[in-house]
Amino acid sequence: MLQEMRAKLALVRSDSKAILKARKIKSAITLDGRMDEWSKADVLEIDTREQVAVNKRRWMDKSDISGKFSVCYDKFNIYISGSVLDDKIYHRDKDVADYVGLYLDVRDGSGEYITRSKTMDDGVIAVKVYPPVDKTGSFRVSTDGLVQPLVGGMIVEGGYKFELKIPIAYLQGFVPDKKRRIGFGIEMFDVDSNNESDPPKVIGWMIPTYSAFGKRLPEMFGILSF
Repeated sequence: MLQEMRAKLALVRSDSKAILKARKIKSAITLDGRMDEWSKADVLEIDTREQVAVNKRRWMDKSDISGKFSVCYDKFNIYISGSVLDDKIYHRDKDVADYVGLYLDVRDGSGEYITRSKTMDDGVIAVKVYPPVDKTGSFRVSTDGLVQPLVGGMIVEGGYKFELKIPIAYLQGFVPDKKRRIGFGIEMFDVDSNNESDPPKVIGWMIPTYSAFGKRLPEMFGILSF
């Protein structure tokens, strides 16, 4: 409850904990996971126990599951990068696997806490990025079918890195400009095994969910500022 109150206060005040700045760029980003083009982008770090929304006590430290994220955009696309620490990348099937969930809420009023919707509908673009379990595999994305992003990345020691491209044409008329703000959610879903005694952990910004397989909470998304 205290965590939720702090997050709501940060959103109402629009303080630095609740806002990520998207950087405008001139050239398209190569989707290879190398991060060479992201040196000037603002970085959002998700790496503390306070940010664990589900199974907080099972989170060990940053190497267990944590990440750094940035957003850039050009005339045609929004790009999202993630550098994720994960001590064990797990994949059982399409429903039980490690992933990064990304949510862009482009509905009217989503950039302000007091005017945003508390329910999910077609105005929320939800994308899940699944890493391969080893360097021979490929990254894949899962969406609601209305959006077709592209992804590239690499497995590194202790985790993985990815770069995602979402064409602005998919964002239901949304066009980034200097005065635009939208709701933006990030979460990392971490599965370590198939044992019932080892349930998945979820760490995110701000509090995207109350339960691992429950509904997502757009009223608790952070703010992406253009």
